[in-house]
Amino acid sequence: MKHDERLQRQQEVLRCLSGLPRMMLMLKERSNIPEFVLYDLCNPACFNLKKAAYFVDNPDFNCLQGVAGVSLDEVDIEKAEVWQNPDEFSNVMNLSPFNQEVRNIERSSLKLANGSEQEIIDELAQLLNITHPTTARWDMKHDNFGILLFEKNPSVECDLNDHLIDGLSMLGFCPIV
Repeated sequence: MKHDERLQRQQEVLRCLSGLPRMMLMLKERSNIPEFVLYDLCNPACFNLKKAAYFVDNPDFNCLQGVAGVSLDEVDIEKAEVWQNPDEFSNVMNLSPFNQEVRNIERSSLKLANGSEQEIIDELAQLLNITHPTTARWDMKHDNFGILLFEKNPSVECDLNDHLIDGLSMLGFCPIV
């Protein structure tokens, strides 16, 4: 990728990330904000992730809970439409088998697991049919940890990974229901 194209791509991602807090505040009364944020992060204009599953790991309560899942194969809505028509997007997400699968996952904390963390991640990836899984982890409030298990689209550039944790950290400001 040429230098100018790389800069333009980074600007596009940073524009997406900088707009998220304002959009999150517009929907502050909704309980499914993580779905909106995750969809934006997966969008081709941002990180272009084919599938992503967001989990919160709470070692204090020995719980790993699936919060939201986005599969771009199942959710085909224009980015602007998602935020302008939140009820329609919420209905689509409620009907998404991948999102429902992720949300139904509840198991023991990865931090307290008897087995290998990687074995559990591999098991979750297989359960969710995520090929070539990649994970990202970040600290959250109340000593929780966020985990994103995702599948990149083949065209994803590696140099954007530095911004991924910045975007994922916004999920820490969303309600978990």
